Amino acid sequence: MADEISGSAPERDPAAQKKFDAAMRAMDGGDFKKAFSAFKKYTDEFPNDAEGWYCRAECGNYASGMFGAKVKDEEIMDAYNKAIELDAIGGPKGKKIGKYAKKIQQAKKELVAK
Repeated sequence: MADEISGSAPERDPAAQKKFDAAMRAMDGGDFKKAFSAFKKYTDEFPNDAEGWYCRAECGNYASGMFGAKVKDEEIMDAYNKAIELDAIGGPKGKKIGKYAKKIQQAKKELVAK
């Protein structure tokens, strides 16, 4: 999963990068509940990071779908929408999330179909 996202990561201050990396390690390890919680805290602290919002949405989607976590569909949709919004205005992630626009739209359709 991180391989899809990594590459042209935004510049983050060292404290933000440390928190992002910790959340990403949980995501890469398949602990989506822990990763969702970590990305939720991350985006609360760093609300202008589109990649953080995208990861929050993805982890919430996996955690609730495959692992039974109680993450509301609206919360996942809001996180996807925030990632798209930040990307559209050239947030810290720039154009990277745009690469995932189709994937985001598909995930949103699946949430609505639940």
